[in-house]
Amino acid sequence: MWVGEEASNKSAKVKVNNHWLILDFRSISEAFDMSHLVSIVVPVYNVKPFIRRAIESVINQSYQNWELILVDDGSPDLCGQICDEYASKDSRIHVIHKHNGGLSSARNAGLQICHGDYLLFLDSDDYLLPECFAQMTAIMDGFKLDILMEGHNIRMPGGKEIRADVDRQDSDESKEIQRAILMDHLPNFAWGKMYRIDLWQGMRFPEGLTMEDMYLIPEIFYKAKRIQVRNTPFFVYNQENENSIMKASGLSFIRHHYGKFHAWRRHEELAEIYDPEMVSFCARKAIHEGIRAFMLDDGMNKLSSEEKEVIAAYLNHHKTVNVSSGLSMGRSLILHNYHGLISLLGMLQRKIIFYQQMRRAKRFSCLREREK
Repeated sequence: MWVGEEASNKSAKVKVNNHWLILDFRSISEAFDMSHLVSIVVPVYNVKPFIRRAIESVINQSYQNWELILVDDGSPDLCGQICDEYASKDSRIHVIHKHNGGLSSARNAGLQICHGDYLLFLDSDDYLLPECFAQMTAIMDGFKLDILMEGHNIRMPGGKEIRADVDRQDSDESKEIQRAILMDHLPNFAWGKMYRIDLWQGMRFPEGLTMEDMYLIPEIFYKAKRIQVRNTPFFVYNQENENSIMKASGLSFIRHHYGKFHAWRRHEELAEIYDPEMVSFCARKAIHEGIRAFMLDDGMNKLSSEEKEVIAAYLNHHKTVNVSSGLSMGRSLILHNYHGLISLLGMLQRKIIFYQQMRRAKRFSCLREREK
């Protein structure tokens, strides 16, 4: 077990076998002579105000052995042209232009042409801090890691940056990390992590589902043997993008919960293989998300009849799983087709979510105005 303490921006204090060491990332990077190619996959869609910052955060890395794969997912603005502009100036930048297929489709297209030793995902409205590649490759090399997860800042509307997950503890206990990912106690985002690229051989994000990261990332972690979690902020998660905020508006939350239902089903399957003690935990989460999606969709028709049948079949197969009284009631209402109560509960839940959306949008506007 080791626990790290930040010593400076260029180094870290690390405990190994009860002895404290100082890792000098700059000297380590020089020792490895930037020998590892880092592949960065960036799906691009409707982010014209932010895409240059994302691209330049890669160009300005102190570690320069990288390839940047920009996937223009049929963006309706000028993003495709901006990507081509950068590619014409730097041979390390590659652009794929494709019809719009969503986040998973774009990432999968990028994965097909990666040539690196290490892999990072970056969203096109987010960006990296300059020492990200140098320090993460140094740690990956120094500890022979398969996955390194690091911390991030949040860029608020108006431009202020704040630290995220400040209390998260560093760890190299791979099995504990895998369980935390399985339970979603550590974020299941694809970004914020550096992967040894052969973990992704034959692996692709599920297309046509939301919560694609949550569906796939635990399986990637279970393929890994050596994992570390640290909390140095090398990534910046952007909350300035109003388009991104508005994706959570309207009725998209219905498919969001349906995506989480499928993700937790996949977690349950992985638990059966790798961590049987967690099977019931994952099943209860899937039951919860399935009931939410089913009830929220009543009268809204965002789910197909086949998708609702999938939920009902899952609930029926798991009707003996011990859940809370609220979930037990919801499961019973769906299995016995009490349409009137399902409709009422769905309407009440939608009203609560619409109110939360209004508050979130108002908060976004207030923060943006305050910083002007």
